[in-house]
Amino acid sequence: MKHLNSLNIPSSVYRLQLNQDFTLQDALKILPYLKKLGVEGVYCSPYFTAYSSHGYDVVNPNELNPKIGTLKEYETFCQQLKKLDLKHIIDVVPNHMGMKGGQNQWWQDVLENGPHSDFASFFDINWNPEKKELQDRVLLPILGSPYGRALENQEIRLNYLRGRFFFDYCGDPLPANLESYAMILETGLDLLKEKLPIKHPDWIEYQQILELYQFLPSGGEERALKKQEGEMRLDALITKSTKINKHIDLILSMYQGKKRQTNSFDLLDRLLEAQVYRLSYWRVANHEINYRRFFNIHELVSIHIEEAKVLENHHKWLFELLQTGHIQGMRIDHPDGLYDPTGYFESLRERFEVLTVVEKILDRNEKLSESWKVEGTVGYEYLNLLNGVFVQQKSEKQITEIYSDFIEQIEEFDEIVYRSKKLFTDYEMVSEVKVLGLKLDRLSETNREYRDFTRHDLTKALAELIACFPVYRTYIAPAGSVSKRDRIYIQAAIEKAKKRAFDLDASIFDFLEKVLLLKLKTSPYQEQKYREFVLQFQQLTGPIMAKGFEDTAFYLYNRFISLNEVGGDPPHFGYSIADFHKANLEKKEKWSLGFLSTSTHDTKRSEDVRMRLNVLSEMPERWKLEVQKWTQLNREHKKEGPSLNTEYFIYQTLLGVWPKFKENHSALCQRIWSVILKSMREAKKETSWLKNNLAYEQSVHHFLFSILEEKRANPFLKAFTQFHQIIDRYGGWNSLSQTLLKIASPGIVDIYQGNELLTYRLVDPDNRVPIDFEIRKKALHSLKKGALEKAFASHDLSRAKCLVTAKALQFRANHKELFLYGEYIPLKTRGARKENVIAFMRKTNQEHCIVLAGRFYSTLAPADWDLPLGRHAWGDTEVLLPFDKDASNLVDLFTGKRIEGKKRGSVFALRLEEVFESLPVSLLRID
Repeated sequence: MKHLNSLNIPSSVYRLQLNQDFTLQDALKILPYLKKLGVEGVYCSPYFTAYSSHGYDVVNPNELNPKIGTLKEYETFCQQLKKLDLKHIIDVVPNHMGMKGGQNQWWQDVLENGPHSDFASFFDINWNPEKKELQDRVLLPILGSPYGRALENQEIRLNYLRGRFFFDYCGDPLPANLESYAMILETGLDLLKEKLPIKHPDWIEYQQILELYQFLPSGGEERALKKQEGEMRLDALITKSTKINKHIDLILSMYQGKKRQTNSFDLLDRLLEAQVYRLSYWRVANHEINYRRFFNIHELVSIHIEEAKVLENHHKWLFELLQTGHIQGMRIDHPDGLYDPTGYFESLRERFEVLTVVEKILDRNEKLSESWKVEGTVGYEYLNLLNGVFVQQKSEKQITEIYSDFIEQIEEFDEIVYRSKKLFTDYEMVSEVKVLGLKLDRLSETNREYRDFTRHDLTKALAELIACFPVYRTYIAPAGSVSKRDRIYIQAAIEKAKKRAFDLDASIFDFLEKVLLLKLKTSPYQEQKYREFVLQFQQLTGPIMAKGFEDTAFYLYNRFISLNEVGGDPPHFGYSIADFHKANLEKKEKWSLGFLSTSTHDTKRSEDVRMRLNVLSEMPERWKLEVQKWTQLNREHKKEGPSLNTEYFIYQTLLGVWPKFKENHSALCQRIWSVILKSMREAKKETSWLKNNLAYEQSVHHFLFSILEEKRANPFLKAFTQFHQIIDRYGGWNSLSQTLLKIASPGIVDIYQGNELLTYRLVDPDNRVPIDFEIRKKALHSLKKGALEKAFASHDLSRAKCLVTAKALQFRANHKELFLYGEYIPLKTRGARKENVIAFMRKTNQEHCIVLAGRFYSTLAPADWDLPLGRHAWGDTEVLLPFDKDASNLVDLFTGKRIEGKKRGSVFALRLEEVFESLPVSLLRID
């Protein structure tokens, strides 16, 4: 990967969530702090103009979001980054755009002009759907109630502003198409005649404007000029003529209708039916939506970034920023939604050779395609790998039995995933599946061998196949053959689907297999049509996997929720040290510039929450007793809910997020409740986003707030906090080890905002709250000799994490070549506690360092152990060094202590009782 300019490659980055509460000016103020912390780059959330604060619903990709600052402030921010030699990574969203709020002018133009819009080809819209009422129209599911009710409640209003008519729905402006202007201007024309003589100049001008709209060109430059002329003339006429102004007001009132007079809304109804969009109630639109969405989110419409015209227009400002050197790298959001990811990355790399990482979620056994012109992923596979080495694998059977006994049933994760994905194929995203089914049916009709298959059966087979698909997607390109990887996944899915859909003839799946593997022999034209179908099929499997797997199954399968993380595989109970080394060696070899993430804006739980929860795997017997005790203590608070599965989820969540020190209890309870509510609705079992079971939700709310009540004697809270103190201490030690292992591993370190201190946050929006950087600055300011040991000895593990982070990042920045490109050498251990330490070396020809981090601390020391734990905990355990010379000049980066290796035959060994005398982590460097 050294083909990139190494001067523009940071060895670490810090993620900043920019929004109206944390602007560019706020970010500017903390840049010196980030530099001092040791990071080498700033990695920003999308800062193009967007509708929401998170920035992923971009409405204008060529404009800075005014909510976060001005262009001048942006320039100042970029200049300061360069002054501090901090690299600038941008977050790019190429798959979709936001449509809400009327700010997306491309989309507004489509709503005004339909398929004749200059931007109609920008969006993935099916202008020729099966339903005749939607021919050349877009179904717009934005209404909060059925159309008729919204109409008669006067929620949809016709408005006028500066020569233009538009509809307003709850603040969303919807343009009236130009053809319907004639309909509007003709309304009440007889009344206007009574006020103006037909030879009056204002009457003549009004009539000419009316005729202009009656005879508009269908498209092209002439239509645009006529539109501009009409707006200017109408605005001038209304401004000049009081009578015309009042007449327009009269027209608007006539279209407003009167409540409880149904017929009075006929006029507005006819006008709305004349538009190139059809308003719809959002809850019932899934079967007929005719544009491709981002997942199942109505407000996000997918774009054809694979088209050269769209790419150039959408990335215009991005390319300018790359050209001028304002940014040095890109994070590409959701590449699995792209029609041709390989082609997209090639297009980017042809223009600019800059650091590029992708938000690609890999199955546990899946590899990133080496054909992609990128440096790696954003690091979810590393997140789960690193998290997994802190999970005691031998406890899997006990943890599974505890869960099954508690919820009184045995849950197979694969079955949960299948059912969850089927929910999306059959309901939530059924429109997309039906569109593919229709295309497949039309294709089958061209071949006499397959024409007998019905659309119903083909669509059902497609839904079954997608629900059985083992990975997010395949990557068959617009040209070329099917890879071995893709063939294996397709054939595996076909076999599973055949067994599931026993009521369908197996020959349908044989046909599908030939289609997806491009094995049908037909004309070149038909072969191209089949390939287009395959590429569209690939765009659908990803979102259904994401929604069914991550956003549903992960909230249904609560065996051990530390493993229910983005990119995770919950049935796979942790990783061994050998697994960790193997993955790091592979990353070093193939993706040495990929990110190393542990927390992101998308993670279900922050890194430190998971480190706490992992301690449960070390003490399953104690966990079983505690959870049994708690459920007995809380039985009196249960009414309709929570279900046993939700109750088990609640207890784990409380252990993960409960504060070490007292904070606002009411705010804490509300935070936890928001996450519990989200988890229940995402699970879609007792309640859901689409169909709220308010009685059940209220029952769970009562349960949660009752068991956390502070104003009375609360036996649960007393028992819980006693156990939590144990989990908190061991979890904090885990966090220190996790931090060092991450910073020393091959790849580019990614620190999510605020996580240099212990941070106990849950799924968004909880993980996107404002960060108190003053506290972090104070912690960093205490970085001096002995401070880290003192912080650890006094159990101030949050400050200890900050100091470990800073010292390790600073060392990494000063030895960039060592960590970005140096060898990764696993080190052997021996002794009674050899499974409690992870050890490796980073090495170049000029330098090397040794990294040591402990784990499974509950087996090393009792919870009330008086620190330090070194000499008595580690016993005879040693780490063997592959040195062929004296190993006496090793110095611990964190303590400054000199560590001398002891000669053991042909090798040197480090005794861990000495290395870990005052800290559970060590980075040894050559003095």
